[in-house]
Amino acid sequence: MKQDEEKSQYNESSEELKENYRKVQALKPVSIDNNRNITDQKEAEQIFRNLGEVTNKSDGHNADFAVQTVGKLLRHKGFEYGKVFESAGDLFINAQKVFSTGEEKKEGHKEHTNVKAYNNHVNKVSLNGKDYYIRFTTREEYPGRKNPNRKMTDNM
Repeated sequence: MKQDEEKSQYNESSEELKENYRKVQALKPVSIDNNRNITDQKEAEQIFRNLGEVTNKSDGHNADFAVQTVGKLLRHKGFEYGKVFESAGDLFINAQKVFSTGEEKKEGHKEHTNVKAYNNHVNKVSLNGKDYYIRFTTREEYPGRKNPNRKMTDNM
């Protein structure tokens, strides 16, 4: 099968997208109020290493958490991402898959020929009485290419 034909399977129909969004809206928020606010990068990286590979219940997608994303998350302003680290595995496991996209060619960006799809899963958390949506973007790679079985969480 050609690479373009494989990618086309990731374009969900509008009905599938609507259903997935309904499922996301129906998610009960997971309280992270009592989680520690981890601000030490080394500690957060170790938490991600210890998680290993986790499997999402909504679609069976496997992912491991990329240690290199920790610094980006810690620098993010406007939300206490440090409270998410300890729950990240469970949040991904129970997240709802929303949509997937194939690798898109963009001018000025190197094409990732090993990327089969980017999968987006969403969960809901509550912090200080407010609900927030946490999105997990994972990369699915073609078998037989660089890191053939590795699916990596790129961001939250």
